[in-house]
Amino acid sequence: MGGFGAGYPYVAFLATSDYANVRMLRGALRDAINRCRKTIADAGGLAEPAGPGFGLPYLTLADASAERHELAGALPALAEATTRITSSSASSYVCLLFVSARVAYSCGDKPAALRYVRQGRFVAQQRNLPWAAALSDAFEGQLMLAGGDITAATILIERSRSASIAAEFGYLPPAVLLAADHYTPALLQLALAQALDTGADLVAVLEQLGVAIEAADRGNAYRLRIKLRLLRARALLAFGAENASMAELVAAIALGAPEQYCAVFVEEGQWLREALDRLLAEQILKPEYVAHTESLAEAFQGSESVVTSSFKRSEPISAPAPVSGALPEPLSNREIDVLGLMAEGQTNSEIAATLVIAVSTVKSHINNIFGKLGVASRTQAIARARRLALID
Repeated sequence: MGGFGAGYPYVAFLATSDYANVRMLRGALRDAINRCRKTIADAGGLAEPAGPGFGLPYLTLADASAERHELAGALPALAEATTRITSSSASSYVCLLFVSARVAYSCGDKPAALRYVRQGRFVAQQRNLPWAAALSDAFEGQLMLAGGDITAATILIERSRSASIAAEFGYLPPAVLLAADHYTPALLQLALAQALDTGADLVAVLEQLGVAIEAADRGNAYRLRIKLRLLRARALLAFGAENASMAELVAAIALGAPEQYCAVFVEEGQWLREALDRLLAEQILKPEYVAHTESLAEAFQGSESVVTSSFKRSEPISAPAPVSGALPEPLSNREIDVLGLMAEGQTNSEIAATLVIAVSTVKSHINNIFGKLGVASRTQAIARARRLALID
């Protein structure tokens, strides 16, 4: 148990967070999630589990889960992180605001994402954190681009680029480096948006993206490798090179499929949704990539169905249960979450880790589910729930 056994739980929390963030930088989302879950489980027996640093594994768990669009895991983990990370630790607090913004954006709540980013800038200015101010500008610029406001995006991203903070990143924790990795492509996103807006020649942008992809591949900046290929696929599509665009998109899917990257795709918006539909319709994907591409297409629809108020709930987001006279007592939102994870084949321990609850609580939910559905096994529960359209 590392730091736990030595009587220094903060060491275990910090080490887990740093390890998991480094693994995320290298594309190992599943390993990052599992390490955070293990540390959280190991800390469950501590007398004071809310001690210093205990929010860090929750925060990284939320970030990694949101990247995979596993909101049922991301939202409760983020809620736990929010109760444990305070502004007394400026770097951790700013990272909390950035992750909160990314999760909100994954939920389709762009106004909330913008509020968190601006709060991060305020904290950065108050605490004299130029790296945080620069990342806030880059992130807000990306949000402006997503909303079609190229003028505002230009001001923000140019201001971010002008900040002299490169040396400072060498002394910051992996969580900050991971945050920077998300906002590194902002300048290229701006260049592409400007070219698409003015009808300018895309050759220069394509060349810049090619150079950036080579650099990202050499450094194995995993999310960045996917993002840049998606940007190049969009540029090629606008350039009229449809076959090359589809090939670049397939390359991005090949990178994202093993670890189930999702958010980096969904944030691209409508053009990518249409491109994914085309890939699936034309049946040109290798079999091992079809399932992931289908899940990406479904994630677009899921993001659009999440309303702003849902993000503010402490409970995971679930599809509303349909009205059914077949059940004498309806299932709660949490019971539907548990049922959905059962349908995915998760064990009781895995469900507990995903929802950040005790195994005993999972068992209680399952007993309630069996009673309400009138069944005696998991298989029967899943089959009846699907007939009632409670789960997919």
